[in-house]
Amino acid sequence: MQWSTISVTVSLLVGLSIARTLTGLVAMFRSRRDARLYWPACVSACVILLTLLITWAALNDVPKAQARFSFFEYLLLGLMIMTLYTASALLLPAEKLDPGDSLKKHFDDEGRLALVLYAAFGVLSALVELVIFERPLYWARLINEAVLFALPVATFAAPTERLRKTLTLVFVVLYLLELTTSALIFLPGS
Repeated sequence: MQWSTISVTVSLLVGLSIARTLTGLVAMFRSRRDARLYWPACVSACVILLTLLITWAALNDVPKAQARFSFFEYLLLGLMIMTLYTASALLLPAEKLDPGDSLKKHFDDEGRLALVLYAAFGVLSALVELVIFERPLYWARLINEAVLFALPVATFAAPTERLRKTLTLVFVVLYLLELTTSALIFLPGS
């Protein structure tokens, strides 16, 4: 398969994922006076949105790495993006919450599953780096990626609310450090 064929599907999936995440964030903005918001869910949605934007930008490098793709590689790229779409769809409701509703209840019922899907995205993106970009995963990077994608699973499984919030905060700090480090390493002229 040619990249021109694959890019249509992948770009469509990324665009839908971004739209779904933004829809959830707008619904939460509209609910801010009538319902109780839950900051771990809103912050997680922002992380997913940022991840989608970075992934979209990174997909521009795919044709430089490879001209033709197997069906397996096509599925790998598609599945990687679909995990983020599903995570964004589960994380925040698409419509404004009713007065008295709580985003925490939605997060406990459905949204926490988005954390597991985000971790699955991490595993799939590491596979994409190995298979398509043929980049070796160095030990330091592998440990960093493992921690970044184990934290959402730990947050999903956390038995207490306090631990869930603490793990979310740790994850966001490490995620922002990773973004800053990557930007310093990979920006042209650095």
